[in-house]
Amino acid sequence: MDQFEQYCKKIEFEAEVSVFKNPTRTAEEAAVALKCEVNQIGKSIVFNNLTTGKPLLIIVAGGLTVDEKKIEEVKGWKIEKMSATDVEKKTGYVIGGVAPFGHKEKIQSLIDQTLYNYQFVYASAGNVNAVFKVRVGKLAQLAEAEIIDLR
Repeated sequence: MDQFEQYCKKIEFEAEVSVFKNPTRTAEEAAVALKCEVNQIGKSIVFNNLTTGKPLLIIVAGGLTVDEKKIEEVKGWKIEKMSATDVEKKTGYVIGGVAPFGHKEKIQSLIDQTLYNYQFVYASAGNVNAVFKVRVGKLAQLAEAEIIDLR
C-alpha cells in the first residue's frame, strides 16, 4: 500500500482512483486520459514560502499557472517554486504525482477558487499514473486548504 492509500485509509476517505498506463504528470495529460476539461484537474504545486520559512502547497486549476506576484499581493507572502528534490522530501511524492494531502509533513495549503466551477475535480493520487475524483469542497477540506482567487 502506498503513502496516498495509507493516508486515505487512516482518515477513512474512500478515494475513487483511476490508474492509467500512460503518465498523467501534467494537467493536459490527465485531462486527455479522463476526457474532461483541463481546468477540472487540480494541480498540486509546492512552493517555499519565503515569508514564513515553511512549504506551501497550492492546488490550482489545470489550465492556470500560479502568479507568484498575486500571492504576494493577496497574502503578503513571497514564494518560489520548490526544487524537485525538496518537494519529494517534504511531501513524499515526486513532481507530477504530488497528492493534495497526505504529505510526510503538514503543509499549509491554498485552493484555487476556479476549481469551484466544477462539481467534481481530479487530482493526483500520489503517483504519476493515478488520479482520483473528488468534490471540490471535500478536496479543500481534506487538504485543509484556504480558498483563494488565483485568476
